[in-house]
Amino acid sequence: MFSSKQVDYVRYWLHAMKLTKNPIPLPYSDCLLLASDLKTISPVTYLDGGSLRSAVKARSILSDMPNRTSEFRLEHRQKQQEAQKKQR
Repeated sequence: MFSSKQVDYVRYWLHAMKLTKNPIPLPYSDCLLLASDLKTISPVTYLDGGSLRSAVKARSILSDMPNRTSEFRLEHRQKQQEAQKKQR
């Protein structure tokens, strides 16, 4: 996430370095995040790269769990339906 000052500086710098013919326009408002859009803001610090890597890995596993649970439920429901069809 970048502040509006950072975005403005990059726009200026790219144009000043002649990497763009014209200054890049500011992003439209739908691209911008407001404080009210954020659920929580809390700083997190890690002692070293290994700690950060472990935290990212654990977070990716946790974020994938709802999808796995949904897949499990769907498979379970399909197996139940197949068993009911066999019983008929």
